[in-house]
Amino acid sequence: MAMVERPTFYTRLSICKQCEFWQGACLKGHDLNGLLGCPLKKFAGSGNAGYLPDLPTPVPELPAVSANGCCGADQSVLKPMSWGDVWWHLTSSMLEWAKAGLPLAPVDVYVERINACRNCPKKQYQWYQCKHCRCNIYTKGRLATESCPFGVWQKVA
Repeated sequence: MAMVERPTFYTRLSICKQCEFWQGACLKGHDLNGLLGCPLKKFAGSGNAGYLPDLPTPVPELPAVSANGCCGADQSVLKPMSWGDVWWHLTSSMLEWAKAGLPLAPVDVYVERINACRNCPKKQYQWYQCKHCRCNIYTKGRLATESCPFGVWQKVA
């Protein structure tokens, strides 16, 4: 799978930790391990991937408060997933991908998929993941065997 090399990841992490949009994850939706560069152009993408388009910073929604004063968690607002959670949710996808011979989507298709997810017509994109299928779009978008559950993008033939 195409991910940046370890030194590049840690260089990016040191830059991101000093950014106003860093809160344990990038509020602009950037995945440090992904091929695309910082949407604020603080570092370039790998290869020909270019930069992740800049989006408005998400504003967290407050949980609803009922008449008795108890707070209910809004399940539509996701917290950034840990890397362990990301891999847990993608296990079945990874197994299918491995059985198919580990095919990767070309970089241009990958970038198109990421942009499609970030502009999801169903408004399911948040924190670099899909609220519907709970995938990390930067990983799922690179796998040729994957498709969007809403039909926004298809498997690569």
